[in-house]
This record gives sequence, structure tokens and C-alpha cells, in this order.
Amino acid sequence: MQHPTIDYQNIFEATPKKCALLNSLTDDFELISVTDDFVQLTKLSREELIGTSIFKHFTGNAKENELQEKLQSCISEKRVTTLDKFQSDIIDFSGKSIEKNWNISIKPIIKDNQVQMILLTFEDITEEV
Repeated sequence: MQHPTIDYQNIFEATPKKCALLNSLTDDFELISVTDDFVQLTKLSREELIGTSIFKHFTGNAKENELQEKLQSCISEKRVTTLDKFQSDIIDFSGKSIEKNWNISIKPIIKDNQVQMILLTFEDITEEV
């Protein structure tokens, strides 16, 4: 029986969740990869997202420092954490700011006992808030 070659990048991008993979080795937590649902959420192309800071795309948030602290905590403690009821504006394709509320799961990706990346998974709770 022949098996297809597994392409993890394509599998990640096709995952039916709003996810972003961040480089934890940089101070600005640049985007390494994003799912198709995350691309659709931001209304930007994958090329416009990759290599930019996660903070560039989520603006107008009094909790931005809390997100930064949670990311740092995820790295130092090497464990999953969450950020609940995170309010942030998303800029759509027309430049209009749209207020959204999120629950965010923050998961470290560890290799050689070092957090190499962080996986963010966003759950839109705007309608519930």
C-alpha cells in the first residue's frame, strides 16, 4: 500500500481553526505560519502576515501588555496558558476597525528543552460578550 507524503505545513494551514504560529526566539513574536481561517479573519494575505509581529494585527487593546506577559510566561514556564476575554480591534480589508473579543490558547512548542515557537488558537466570543 502506497502512502502519500505528509506535508505538515499544508496540514497546519488547512486546520479549521484560527491559529497562528509565532517565533518565540524574537522579541516581537513574529508570525511564522497561519491557518487559512486566520488569514480569512485578518482579511490579509498570508504573505502580508508572515514575518510581522502578532501585535501589528491586534490593536486598540488595553490588555496588550497582558498578552505580552502571557507569551513570556508561556516561554519561561514551558506550559499552556490562556487569555480569556481579550478585546482587540481587527483591521479589515477596507481599513475599517472591527472590535472583537477572544479567548486565546497559548501553547509552547518545545524542542531540545527550549520553547522554539508558540501556537496561538483564537476563539471568537464577540457574540457572547
